[in-house]
Amino acid sequence: MLTASNLNFKFSLINNILFPLLIVLFRYFPSTADFSYVILAVYALFGRQQIIVALFLLWLFSMLNPQIVPITNNSSFSKYITILTCFLSILFRLNFAKIDKITIFTLGFGFFLIVHGYFFSQVPSISILKALNWTVIIIILLLTWNEMNSSEYERTKNLITNFLLIIILISLVLLLFSHLGYEVNSRYFHGILNHPQAFGLTVASLTILLLVQLFSHNRFKLFLLIYILICILLVLVSGSRT
Repeated sequence: MLTASNLNFKFSLINNILFPLLIVLFRYFPSTADFSYVILAVYALFGRQQIIVALFLLWLFSMLNPQIVPITNNSSFSKYITILTCFLSILFRLNFAKIDKITIFTLGFGFFLIVHGYFFSQVPSISILKALNWTVIIIILLLTWNEMNSSEYERTKNLITNFLLIIILISLVLLLFSHLGYEVNSRYFHGILNHPQAFGLTVASLTILLLVQLFSHNRFKLFLLIYILICILLVLVSGSRT
C-alpha cells in the first residue's frame, strides 16, 4: 500500500506543473543551467503530456531574456538530445494505425525541404539541419496531440496555458518595477523573453486561449477578463506586428 502510494505521488508530481517549474529553476542558475536540459530530456520519456511540455520548455529556454538567465555551453547539442528523446518517447507509444494524412503530408513536405536545401541552398548542411529539425518537431507534435485522450488533452492544454500566464505575470512585474524588459529593445517591451516580436506573439497566443475559455464558460469569469486585458496591454507595449 505504501509503495503504491509513493508511485502515485511520483507520477502526480511528474504530471503537475511544479516539476516543469523546477526544471525552469534549474535553467535559471548558472551552476545547473546545462543540467536542466538533461532533466528535460529524461522528463520527456514519462508520457505524452511530458513530450509536449518538454518541447514547450525547449522553446522557452531558447527565447528567455539573456539578461535574466545564463548562457549555457552546450545548449545546441542538448536541444537536439531533448528532441531525440521526445521522438523516441512518442515512437514507443505510437499506434501506427492512427497516423493521419496531415502527418504523412508533413513528412513529405519535410522531405521536399531537405532535398531543396541540398540542391539549392548556398550552405546545404545548415538548410538540411533546419528542415530536419522543423519536420521532426512538427511530426512529434502532431503524433503526440493525436495520441492523447480528451482528459490528457485538456490537462496538457491547461498546463501550457498556466505556464503562459506565469510568463505574462512575471513580465508584468518587470514592466512595472524593472528595466530588464527593455534590455534588448529600448523602445518596445519584451518581458522575460528576448525579443518584442516573440513576446507579442506569445501573449497574443495566450489571449486566444483565454478568450476560448471565457466564451466556453456558462457563467462570466471576471479573472479571465482581467487576464485578457493584461494581455492586450502587453501586446500594445511590445509593439508587435501581431
